Amino acid sequence: MLTTVTRAVPAVARALDILELFPGRPALTAAEIAAATALPRSTVHELVATLAERGYVTADTGSPTRFRLGPKVMLLGSHFADRLDLAREAQSVAEAVAAECGETVQVAILDGEFAVCVAKADATHAVRVVAAVGSRLPVRASALGQALIAGLGTDAATSDEVVFEHDEAGNDVRSVAAPVRDHSGRVVAALGVTVPATRQVELWAPQVRKGAAELSQRLGHRRG
Repeated sequence: MLTTVTRAVPAVARALDILELFPGRPALTAAEIAAATALPRSTVHELVATLAERGYVTADTGSPTRFRLGPKVMLLGSHFADRLDLAREAQSVAEAVAAECGETVQVAILDGEFAVCVAKADATHAVRVVAAVGSRLPVRASALGQALIAGLGTDAATSDEVVFEHDEAGNDVRSVAAPVRDHSGRVVAALGVTVPATRQVELWAPQVRKGAAELSQRLGHRRG
C-alpha cells in the first residue's frame, strides 16, 4: 500500500494557529497571540500584518495592536454555510414538489456553461426522466440553465418567471424551471421539473414557481 506523505508549510500552519485562537475570544492583542502560540513577537507581527492585509483579521479602532477576525473569515464561513444549507434545503423542497406532481424534480447551480444538479427527487411514473446528483446540463439547452441565467437580472420581479424547454437538447424531455435566490437576493440555484417529451410540462409551472419561492424563503430571501 502506498502512503501519501504531505509536509505542512510552517508559515501557513502558524497563520492558522493564530486564526484558531479567536473562537471564544472576540479580540486578542499581539502580546496575547505571542504568548498563546509561543511564537516570537516579531513573527507574530509579520503574520498578523499579512492576515490583516488579506482581510482575515482587523485591528480594533484606536488600538492597532488589538485584533479581531476580519470580514474575509466571515465571507468564507458564509459561503460554506450557504452550500450546506442549499443542498439540505434543496433536497427537502425537491421531494415536496415531486410528491405533488409525481415527476422528476431537480435543483441545480451554475458552473460556467453548465447547470449542475445538487439535489433531485425521482418521478413515480414507470416512464420517467432519470436524474443524478452531479449531472451537468448545458445552460443554453436546459430550462434549469436558462432559469439561472434569466434570474441573474437585477429586477427580481420580472426575472423570476418560469422558463420552459421543449427538447432543445434532443434528449426527448420537456422541462420547466424557476430561479432560486438567497438572503441577499442573489440567484444561487434553479428548481425545475422534467418530464418525458410525450407528457405536458406546462401543468407543473405553478408547482415549480411555488417550490422555487419556498426554497428561496428557506435560504433567507424576502421579497420587497
